[in-house]
Amino acid sequence: MEESIRITRSINRLTSSTSKSYSEDQLSLLSILTPRSGVSSTDRLTVFSILQKPPSGCTYSHQQRLVRLLYPRDKIQHEELVYLVGILGSGKGKIHDFRVQASLLRWLVVVYPLLESRSHVVELYGVLFFLLGYESLRPWISHILFQTTEKKHVKPWRIQYLTKLQRNEKASQGITGLLLLFKEYHPDLVVDYYYAGISASLFRHPDPEFLDVVANISTQQYLATRSPDSIIPSKRRKSNRFPEIRFRDHSTHDLADLSNLVASISRIALPAQLGCLFRDETLTKRLFVLRNTPQDWSRLNTWLSYTLIETLPDADLFLQLLNSVRDFVRYTRTVPIALEEFLVDRLIPELDPMSFIPLSEAFFDVILFLTSKIDTWTEFETQFVRPLTRVFEYMYKFQPPNYALFVSQFLRFLLLVLARTIDDIQSSGQSSKSVLMVNRLLPRYISLIAKTQKIDEPSALLVQLQLFTKLKGTVN
Repeated sequence: MEESIRITRSINRLTSSTSKSYSEDQLSLLSILTPRSGVSSTDRLTVFSILQKPPSGCTYSHQQRLVRLLYPRDKIQHEELVYLVGILGSGKGKIHDFRVQASLLRWLVVVYPLLESRSHVVELYGVLFFLLGYESLRPWISHILFQTTEKKHVKPWRIQYLTKLQRNEKASQGITGLLLLFKEYHPDLVVDYYYAGISASLFRHPDPEFLDVVANISTQQYLATRSPDSIIPSKRRKSNRFPEIRFRDHSTHDLADLSNLVASISRIALPAQLGCLFRDETLTKRLFVLRNTPQDWSRLNTWLSYTLIETLPDADLFLQLLNSVRDFVRYTRTVPIALEEFLVDRLIPELDPMSFIPLSEAFFDVILFLTSKIDTWTEFETQFVRPLTRVFEYMYKFQPPNYALFVSQFLRFLLLVLARTIDDIQSSGQSSKSVLMVNRLLPRYISLIAKTQKIDEPSALLVQLQLFTKLKGTVN
């Protein structure tokens, strides 16, 4: 207790020091006392005020020493954090010397495990992010942001700002490390980190020995008072260290050009979010086809199942997704389980004739892939022909403005199924299942053609109908 009082007195004396020698004496005393007893929250706030408006006798070197002697006796309070962040940057009421600001930020990085609550830093995320604009503060600000960033913080404008900083400061490992973290939440982000010299030691705790001293102070305090408020028990000390950043293998998103591909060919990995496979990225699709695992398919189906349901109410988003899924299926020649279950069990049985979905060419292209897995006419009729014919009958009866477009897509679908089935018969011989499919489907197709004589489409379709009629005679 006596040492705590002496520490408080020495710090208070520094607030009005006009002599360099007097400041030196007080700091010499603090250098002996603070590693043994630590500095209280109130005294730390006093130190911050000294750094904000240093007295004439407190030089730059004195201020740096004072920061290094701030061994916390208790947890870092919310009030301290707000005060500290408030005196950073430039302007009235800020610490004049940016070197002192950088030292203070380094101290905050060191004592980060001792914060009363991490949520206090989360509240100040926007202010801290703004401070990235100061080059001298950037390494430590990026370090703090790396420890604090959550999914909600990853905004497009922040990505744009970090990318701009990285472009101007290619050697800034902190900015590159932050972008790599942002990429985990935003897989589409392309991070160019080939010139930054990123190493596994980035964002490692800068001063583990400092925490050892604080642990000793806490242990002595606990032994003296038996207080349960010991801030960093020695058994947990190791778990409070900053984790190392682990950079995963290169993703196809990270390939800026051919030289990057050559340099990283042995370490290319699939992106963190496989939803990007449904975009126009041939290299990623090819890598998936060559290296996919059951776990990759499971991840892909999970993402697709959720996204299909989420985008269904939005016509534009759903059609965009459907077009992308069609391209993926065409490329991989495989229909994801999630897509099949969504279409067969949910979408097609409940298809609304007045919705936008029946008008989409991609919709019919996707279900055409599904029909290739159908073995029996009964299954094909139940899952596809009946529900789609129901939509056709409704449109034929009321003939809405989109009637002709739907008829065109539906007849095209049936025509392609017939063509594929007859091709199978001609190439591999007559099969009872294939013959049954043609014999059952062709009359349906003809009856639909007869009902649509008044529209423009059948003129071209009837020519093919005559062809199918001749072919039908070969399989009876």
